[in-house]
Amino acid sequence: MEFSFKRFSPSCQLPDVGLLVLRHGPRSGGKFPRESEPLSTEGAESVTQLALKWKNFSRPNRLVSSPLERCLETAEILNTVCDWNQRIVESRLLGGHGAFVVDSRALGSQLSRLSDSEGRNLFISHMRGEDVAGMRDLAEGSKLILDELYPASKTELVIAISHETIIAALGAYLGDDPTKWPEPMSGVHVVRKDES
Repeated sequence: MEFSFKRFSPSCQLPDVGLLVLRHGPRSGGKFPRESEPLSTEGAESVTQLALKWKNFSRPNRLVSSPLERCLETAEILNTVCDWNQRIVESRLLGGHGAFVVDSRALGSQLSRLSDSEGRNLFISHMRGEDVAGMRDLAEGSKLILDELYPASKTELVIAISHETIIAALGAYLGDDPTKWPEPMSGVHVVRKDES
């Protein structure tokens, strides 16, 4: 594999290069919230506090977000508080159906019959290589994300705001434990092996 990764948490220093895929800030709405679920009030405040810590770091070359509201809110807070002055680019690979869902009806039909923990286990089984109706192969979906979002230059940083299932799947593809899903504002930092 041409990429390596490290888990990223809010206590980490903002990297200078590569692709940093972060989970949006805290929200309410249970394990699998409705798509329109925004950041909670506390979530917006915690993103603001993190952004204040990052204000003096280099700005990313691109800021990309899932089109879902809580991700866009997270990107907007970071962009404003850190004075990055970046245009936020929306990518469907990072949310909504994302890079891994090819048939939302087939997947939704399965999820509607499952508890939150059973739904999570369904996604984990996919990350472990099992076929799940309505889902794209783990490697194929991950390559779509990396091909679209990884920076073209060795000196660039792309920050992408997404969701825990997508980040966990990308991490699993890169060799992480598929049961280790990121907390809010955590994620994976991906670099090419020849750049690390």
